[in-house]
Amino acid sequence: MVKKHQPIFKLFNASFAVLIPIALWTVLLGGSYSLNSNLIDHTATKISSTRGEMIYRLAGLVLQWNIQHGLVYVPLTATNPVNPFLTSPDREITTSNGLILTQMTSPQMLRQLSKLFGDESVSLTMVGTNPINPKNRANQWQQAAIEAYTPGQQPYNNIIDGEFRYLVPLIAKSQCLGCHAIQQLQLGDLAGGLSVSFPQESIAASTATLHRQNMISHLVAYLLLCLISSLLILKIQRLIKNLNQEKAQRDQIIDNKTANLRAEIKQHKIARSELQRLATHDPLTGITNRRHFTSVLNKEILRYQRYQTNFSLLILDLDHFKQINDTFGHDCGDFVLKEFAAQVQQWLRKSDIFSRYGGEEFAIIAPNTELDSAKRFADKLVRDINKIEIEYQSHKISISVSIGVANPSLIDKLTSKSLIAITDKALYLAKSSGRNIAVTALAKL
Repeated sequence: MVKKHQPIFKLFNASFAVLIPIALWTVLLGGSYSLNSNLIDHTATKISSTRGEMIYRLAGLVLQWNIQHGLVYVPLTATNPVNPFLTSPDREITTSNGLILTQMTSPQMLRQLSKLFGDESVSLTMVGTNPINPKNRANQWQQAAIEAYTPGQQPYNNIIDGEFRYLVPLIAKSQCLGCHAIQQLQLGDLAGGLSVSFPQESIAASTATLHRQNMISHLVAYLLLCLISSLLILKIQRLIKNLNQEKAQRDQIIDNKTANLRAEIKQHKIARSELQRLATHDPLTGITNRRHFTSVLNKEILRYQRYQTNFSLLILDLDHFKQINDTFGHDCGDFVLKEFAAQVQQWLRKSDIFSRYGGEEFAIIAPNTELDSAKRFADKLVRDINKIEIEYQSHKISISVSIGVANPSLIDKLTSKSLIAITDKALYLAKSSGRNIAVTALAKL
């Protein structure tokens, strides 16, 4: 589980980890801010379109009312002057009480309706590319919108230079042909357009406020989220650092305990090895002891009985060793035993087993050695030992050895005891024959 989450821990513990949530919030809140800004702009455009459409519908109702009632007359006043472009004989009429009325056209009604909005910046007019009244001539954008009209097209709307512009094409109806006869309009012709325009200042001000609120809210959210995320990352990094420190401490403790355990195991192995060595080796001379000798002898006898692999046994006894102890002391005797054992060990083969049998007696098991070869080797040992002079303090001590030699082939009922007994008998013969010789056992037991 720990290994599974190591990449995440490494990512959180990296030096750039604090930048990861900042980058994430930058992308998310930046996208949210852009989306909200576009939504505000779209809503502002929709509001302007809705406002223009409402003004258009109101104007349309007025025009429809005008058309339904035919000729509309109003008192002749300074605000309602005679329309010089009307050629109808009924342009002015006088009532029975002498009040003069003048005919009012749809464009005149729209101009007055535009003033009733209470905002002089709102323009509501009927325009055309070739109007009877030059005041109703379409300007550049109105003319472009009229000329670009195709049947089924949506009303033109756009925002140019901070002004919303809305224009709906006007199609000639039967009620329009009388007044526009001079233009030779036909039923269904494009007569012009109903134009609505007003500045975007109020909507732009509201939009600016919304944009400002959008920016502030996103900026505050961005800063708070970045701060909280950074603090959280730093806290996680501290936690990971503490965990790593605790892990390092635990690992150090484990390493120390492991090292101590290994040292103890090593000491146990050394002690065990030393115990094993002490169990099989003589502490004075360092060669194998009687216990090890007996174990090897039993194995050699079994091997001889199973595979007829011959071997020989030599038992050595230092001559007049008691005299050395009595003359020079037991320390000197111990020194002589060690020097004797070390010297003999050098003359043996690696396969030979050299053991201290007891006191000044030693035994050699010579694997794969016939009796005559063992006798020749024993004679050589006697001669070589005679040449040894052991120096102890200021004394030079000469030694000699008696050796008994035997072989399993000399015994009918072979056991370790019987083989040792026949070899001891040969050693006894060597001792009784004047010492310093090797004697081979002859009799079969």
